[in-house]
Amino acid sequence: MSDDENEDELLNIFTECKQQTLQELRLFLVKDIEPQKLYASLRSKGVFDEDDQEEIEYDRLPRKKRAERFLDTISRKGDAGFDAFCQCIVEQLTGQLHLLRKILTVFESKIQGAEELQHTRKLTRIPPMLMMNNFPSPGQMGGPELPEGYFGRYMSEPPPSYAESTLKYS
Repeated sequence: MSDDENEDELLNIFTECKQQTLQELRLFLVKDIEPQKLYASLRSKGVFDEDDQEEIEYDRLPRKKRAERFLDTISRKGDAGFDAFCQCIVEQLTGQLHLLRKILTVFESKIQGAEELQHTRKLTRIPPMLMMNNFPSPGQMGGPELPEGYFGRYMSEPPPSYAESTLKYS
């Protein structure tokens, strides 16, 4: 795998972990988040625009409904939304640092789990040239020998594949 492919795969893992973190913590965040304290900072970073803010504040919904819309918007913004959201919590000192600690703890555990899964995949990945279908069949050059008496009993059938012969005659 090339460096570019590794980098793309890593970025995809990070993106997925960020989305999973927001999803997993949704109830916790909706309960405590105060979106109105973060709008100005998110707009200054170019992550939110006036339309995003109006969509969240539309119809003077209860705070929890606005928090849900806020999280939906952050999620739609992808990596940039997640990263800016975390930065804004720190920069604004809005009394919501406990949210950031929880977000980062869950995100870190997701990354560790993804790295372990990735490592396991690399260890168990079978190179294509070692796949069973690529081995020569019994009786072919480089393949296992045919069982004794094979031609007498099974002359009309083609030799079994390698996988079948190892199962049948082991």
